[in-house]
Amino acid sequence: MDKNRAKQILNSTNTVEVQYENKPVWIEDVDGPSNVAKVRRLDNGMHLTVSVNDLHETGR
Repeated sequence: MDKNRAKQILNSTNTVEVQYENKPVWIEDVDGPSNVAKVRRLDNGMHLTVSVNDLHETGR
């Protein structure tokens, strides 16, 4: 995913399914200059800082 799409999802009023390492996550913040996102895994609540490139929108 690119950082612009991640920002769109973050600011959207719709729920968009996003995964990191095949696990569903919620995008909490996107830092454009460093191309990273702060996400929370929905299965266990763990907070992670990951490369935006490693996020995948599932289309659901």
